[in-house]
Amino acid sequence: MVWSMYKISGFTSSFFRLAKYVFLILPTLLTLSFSQGTSLFQFNIDNLNVYLNSNLTASFHGEVINTSSNDLELLLIKNDLSLPSDWQASICIDNSCFSSSIDSVFFDLLGFDTVDVIIDLIASNNISGSIGLELFDILNPNETTLKTLTIISSLATISNQERLKNRSSINFYPNPFNNQINFILDLAYNDIIKIYIYDVNGSIIKNINNVKIEPGLSIIKWNGKDNKGQTVKTGIYFVKLKGTVFEDSLEITFLK
Repeated sequence: MVWSMYKISGFTSSFFRLAKYVFLILPTLLTLSFSQGTSLFQFNIDNLNVYLNSNLTASFHGEVINTSSNDLELLLIKNDLSLPSDWQASICIDNSCFSSSIDSVFFDLLGFDTVDVIIDLIASNNISGSIGLELFDILNPNETTLKTLTIISSLATISNQERLKNRSSINFYPNPFNNQINFILDLAYNDIIKIYIYDVNGSIIKNINNVKIEPGLSIIKWNGKDNKGQTVKTGIYFVKLKGTVFEDSLEITFLK
């Protein structure tokens, strides 16, 4: 009888210890199970292919978005897949930029927060190359995103740029306008457009930055207001539209 009571008592004690352990780890197990089917973050790059500028520099712009309410500990790793050894590629997280010799950067990302990611590159010659980026959650290594960034030699792509230019067109209406003018772009490729509007004195009165354009027809609208939100004066204005491949200038007239 004593032996039986001891065994029952021992079983009961073990059972409650096991139940307590399961109760403690159950939230973690549920969180891990949920996270396996749901991505905790998004890693977006505006343009995976960029051209070297005339000064042999290039930049990739992107962002990391925490899609969960949990704080994340992230690691970004840079791999020089096919870059000459004397090229320099630097990682910038928000306003913090690191030396090109640093290939990995740790950073925290609060729940539902976003950080900007920039890869700045300085080349020593006008050739093409590529960089690999790997971003993963330190506490959940299965959450991994890979990106391949391609730097394209401007010399090697002159003919391609001319071909793309020939397959693009820009129109605008109405002109003159007094409420809203529409810039219509018909491009054969993805691009990021910047628009600068100048007055007759050459001063920029309005700029529209980083407008993402997809192949086909796209419309960019301007309501006749400057960067301060004030309606511009009646008169002639000059518009510069600048993309990665093309640059065009227009003359428009605003009437109140």
